[in-house]
Amino acid sequence: MVSAAAMAGMAVTALLSFLLPVTLMVHFRRRHGASMRAVVVGAAVFVIFQFIARGWLLGYLDGQAWYRSLMASTVVMTLWLSLSAGIFEEVGRYLAFSWPLEGMWDRKHGIAYGLGHGGIEAMFFAGLPAVNNLMLSLAINSGTFDTLVAPQMGAGAELIKTQLLSTPPALFLLAGVERACALAIQVALSLLVLAAVRGGRPVLVVYAVLLHGLVNFVALLLAPVNMYLAQAWVLAAAVAAWRYIRRWRDEPAGAGSTPAA
Repeated sequence: MVSAAAMAGMAVTALLSFLLPVTLMVHFRRRHGASMRAVVVGAAVFVIFQFIARGWLLGYLDGQAWYRSLMASTVVMTLWLSLSAGIFEEVGRYLAFSWPLEGMWDRKHGIAYGLGHGGIEAMFFAGLPAVNNLMLSLAINSGTFDTLVAPQMGAGAELIKTQLLSTPPALFLLAGVERACALAIQVALSLLVLAAVRGGRPVLVVYAVLLHGLVNFVALLLAPVNMYLAQAWVLAAAVAAWRYIRRWRDEPAGAGSTPAA
């Protein structure tokens, strides 16, 4: 049977992935007057630039022999996947603040954008998988997995069952913690790109790409070695992101927006 602790970890991850971004969106909407338009644009940009555009590019490249040969190196593959995520997402942010959110350059709108961007990411990458794992675990524990679920899943059913039964409960919980940390990082990156647009400093977009890539690169390299060490790295990045968010201040129009000293 899947342990109660493992299922609790799945449930907490699902709650964090769905309720945390939504709760923060509502809070900033009601208390600070943040625009829901910024939230929607943030979510849309993530889907368009990460899932559709980047997904298409990676799929196309995967069909090229030279690309598969290059990606045989774990370090090269990890570096490329990390940087490409940064490039597509940060360029998407820059275009969003330059066009559909033009003039909506206050801190509250930058945070709202980041919550939409990071929130939809959390829901897709952790929330939905956690709900799926929880439902499969309930089927395993009730005895209906082998008779009702497995025939629909095909050859991979037994592997999925084994993973749910053998994965340490803490790892299911860590997925939610990682998404909460990633949400803070996404908000901070959104404010950094907003500062680039508002202050006319496109070099900040390059910094955002590099920071995004660095966080992903180190986390992906550490994960196969020690998942807890990888999470510690993401947590450290989230703390730095939180400090940046706290220090970011609105300035008079035309002056740009940068963190206060």
